[in-house]
Amino acid sequence: MKKILALGNILLSNGGVTIYLADYLDKEFNALGYEVIKCENDIRCALSCIEEDDEIIIMDASFTGDDSGRIHTMNLEDYETEYFKNKAYSQSNIIFDYIFKKNKKIRGKVILIEVCNMELNDRLSKMVVESFEKVALTVLEEVKKIENRD
Repeated sequence: MKKILALGNILLSNGGVTIYLADYLDKEFNALGYEVIKCENDIRCALSCIEEDDEIIIMDASFTGDDSGRIHTMNLEDYETEYFKNKAYSQSNIIFDYIFKKNKKIRGKVILIEVCNMELNDRLSKMVVESFEKVALTVLEEVKKIENRD
């Protein structure tokens, strides 16, 4: 089954950007054949949604100091070597730990949206709000590229 898992915490301002993107792009993702699952920061929800042989796209916010709004798309394996093992910040590390250590036969991609900050606030920052439409279109294009490669 094809799934998009949106991770993040909407109470950490920009840390929840993928939850907002999942809502905003839900119809487009469904039209491409993806089930959209907003896990937020509920790790149990995310883990219970992942089954062997799934094709997944995990969307998460990233705070590595790169330009806000920049999109990083990679294979799960590349995430393991480039981010996970280097302990770059991502709320999805527990999910990746589960996938990598349990040797799950899951094919997929990771889409990280770089944000300018994550702080206790229930709203996206002005910078993210101003670039939201552009980021949403870029994420949609990335999903379409992933779809066309498979």
